[in-house]
Amino acid sequence: MMLDSRFCVLIDGELRSTARVALELAAPALLSGAGLYETMRVSQGGVVHLERHLERLRVSASALNFPAPPEGGVLARECTRAATAAGEALLRVTLLHLGRSTQRVIQTEELPADASKPVHLGWALPPFDGPRPLAQHKTMNGLSARLAFEAGQRMGFDEVLLRMPDGRILEGTRSTFFLVKQGRLCTPPVLLPILPGITREVLLAAAVRQAIPVEERELTAADVLGAEEAFIAASVRGIRAVAALEHQALPLVNGPVTRLLAEAVHASPA
Repeated sequence: MMLDSRFCVLIDGELRSTARVALELAAPALLSGAGLYETMRVSQGGVVHLERHLERLRVSASALNFPAPPEGGVLARECTRAATAAGEALLRVTLLHLGRSTQRVIQTEELPADASKPVHLGWALPPFDGPRPLAQHKTMNGLSARLAFEAGQRMGFDEVLLRMPDGRILEGTRSTFFLVKQGRLCTPPVLLPILPGITREVLLAAAVRQAIPVEERELTAADVLGAEEAFIAASVRGIRAVAALEHQALPLVNGPVTRLLAEAVHASPA
């Protein structure tokens, strides 16, 4: 795929003109999706929360016994280099597990066009529902989440929520879930099999600064339908208000807490 002139791909530090990677058939990245990735937002040529994302990448590589990413700030410098010419963009870092080594791919591309509109949520359908394998890590093996998302789109939903078999809400296929009930910000705890999201961490800290009470607790469908506001959050799309769950409208769409936190997160330091 030829690249838009605004964007670029770096493979092991080398600038490429096409978004292509060659893998041996026996590479773990190809055989089993053995790899890690992080997606970040580029704003005014800088990468938002770059070090937080790269630290999560390093922690996951160690936990999964993948070859470690390069030391000495190599990834950070390459991300900064890729972001410099992009202005406003999405930046993705991928570590492909090749066996004894890792290939690193850094690319920038256009931001999604729907990043600010309110969303209609649904429930993920069997057999894709339930906790994702290795949910605490952003691995390349994301087929079940992708199929759940695509099934939701066919039903008219912008995102679907994954649940435990007993109905406890986990997260979206590509987002963290929050609701506001009686003025309190609530979100599932990371003791559940969910991704410890960077934006989640930043957002909870912003809520504390804004004197908004925070509860990390287990949530069910009844909690959502009894909430005043709800939103999903992710590093690239930011905070997106929830308009409805399974076609049942919420009382407030883009309510005062959602707006306040969106502004606070947007203003938080990178």
